[in-house]
Amino acid sequence: MRKCRECKILKDESEFSVAKSNKDGLNNRCKRCVCNYGKKWNQKHKEEKVVYSKKYRQEHLAHLKKYMKQYYIDNKDRIKLREYMSMSSMSSEKENK
Repeated sequence: MRKCRECKILKDESEFSVAKSNKDGLNNRCKRCVCNYGKKWNQKHKEEKVVYSKKYRQEHLAHLKKYMKQYYIDNKDRIKLREYMSMSSMSSEKENK
């Protein structure tokens, strides 16, 4: 059993993620508290993330295009299946209306 630094609740060690830098190898906060912290941080820094993403895309456009082209070649079957499943779910939604 271990106490979460954030919520102060005693929890099983399986509820903590791995942190190699800590003596016992576990994070100080439970997985739920880490998730909540991430959600709050993302909401607070939403605009910064949008600006950063746009800037990164512009600066690395050639690399991203090359990567996406290779990804499509390597995963063509999965992509086609996903598109097919998406289209079939859309058509079934139209039939239900």
